[in-house]
Parts: sequence; C-alpha cells; structure tokens
Amino acid sequence: MENRTRWYAYATVIILGTLAPICLSSLIRTENRYDFAKMLVVYWFAYLLLAIVPGVLWRNVGWRWGIWLSSPLLLLSLMSLGFAGGIAHLGKDVLVLAGAVIASCLGAYIGANVLRQSRRS
Repeated sequence: MENRTRWYAYATVIILGTLAPICLSSLIRTENRYDFAKMLVVYWFAYLLLAIVPGVLWRNVGWRWGIWLSSPLLLLSLMSLGFAGGIAHLGKDVLVLAGAVIASCLGAYIGANVLRQSRRS
C-alpha cells in the first residue's frame, strides 16, 4: 500500500475547516470582551478536537493537518477584512486565527503521534 494521502482526505479537512467557523459563529454571540474570551476558548478547543480526527485517520501528514484545517478560516478572515473595509477588527481576527492554527496543529500532532503510540501498547 502506498503511503500517500488521497485527495478526499484533504477535501474532507477543508470542508470541516469551512464549516467549523460558520457553525461556531452561529452558536456564539459576543456582546462584550468576556464573551469574546469565551468564544476564543471555544474556537481553540473546537479546532483542537477537529484536528485530532484527520491526525488519527491519516497519520503521514501529521501536524500539517492543522494548517489545512485552519486555512479556510484564514480565507474567511481575509474576506471579512475586505468586505468590512477596515483594519479595526484585525487584532481580533489575528487572535482567533493564530489560536486556531496553533490549536489545530497541536490537535493533529496529538492525533498522529500521541494517540498512535497509545494504540501500539
């Protein structure tokens, strides 16, 4: 068997990464900065958990699944900056995006390496 990841694995992760911020933003409303802090934690935790799945299923890509998973969020953030027409929300977008990338890379690493080792023993 070839150790190459199929196209549908990448498509699945990109679709998950596209649906995650849409579903999460419809569930969470931010009225003040405390709500924004809760939203950050929920986003980071959701991306951490979502990234474990491709990490376990397709281990050869490893932590890079986090980049694939969070790339739609980057595109959505850039589109929101373009349509909003201002840089006022750039700090919040960068905070959400950086946390999502770090959390998803960590989740994919956990799925690909840590959970794989616990399965062996």
